[in-house]
Amino acid sequence: LFTHAVLDKMQRDDPVTFAAQQMCRPRPGTDVAFEFEWLRFGSVRGDTFTIEPESFDATINPAAVPERPTRIVPLSAMEKCILVDPIPDSSTERNLEPGCRHALIVEGHDYFGRRYLLDVFVDRCDPLDLINKILEKCAEWACDRVGIEKVAFSVGYRHWLREESRRRGVPHLSLIDLEPGRRQKDARI
Repeated sequence: LFTHAVLDKMQRDDPVTFAAQQMCRPRPGTDVAFEFEWLRFGSVRGDTFTIEPESFDATINPAAVPERPTRIVPLSAMEKCILVDPIPDSSTERNLEPGCRHALIVEGHDYFGRRYLLDVFVDRCDPLDLINKILEKCAEWACDRVGIEKVAFSVGYRHWLREESRRRGVPHLSLIDLEPGRRQKDARI
C-alpha cells in the first residue's frame, strides 16, 4: 500500500503509467491532451484568488503584458464565464445514457492571461434545476456570461435561461454558443 504523498508523487512523475497501473485506466502515452504539470493550485479567500507559493511562477504570462504577474488576484478584476455542457432533457434520451450528467464550470481569466477554474457543478438534475444553478453561480461569482454547448437539445436551455434571468431581473446576461469540436460526444470526451 502507498501513502497519499507517494501516490501524488507517482502521478506527477509519470501520469500515463499512474493512470494505467494505479487507476486501471490505460491511455496512450503520446496522445495526452492535458498534462498534470500545467496545473497550478490556489484558493479563494474573500475577494481574492491566491496562488499557492509552490505553484506560482512569475514567468507564466500568456498575455505578455509588461507588468510582472502576481500571486494574489482580485476576483473582481477577473473576467468570468460559466461554461455549460447539458444533457438531453427528455427522459427517453437520458435513459439511453444512464451515466450522463450536466456539467458546468466557472472559469476566471486575469489581466495576465492566466485562466482559473473557480467552481464546478456536476449533477443529473432536471432542466429547471440546472437553470437555477446557473443563475445561482452567476450571482455567487458576479458572472455575466454563460456559454452553452450548442447541440440540438440545448437550444431550449438558452430560451429558458434568458426568460428566467429576465424574470429575476438579472441584467445583461450574455449567452454564448459553444460549438463542439466533433459530432460524437464520446469522441469529444
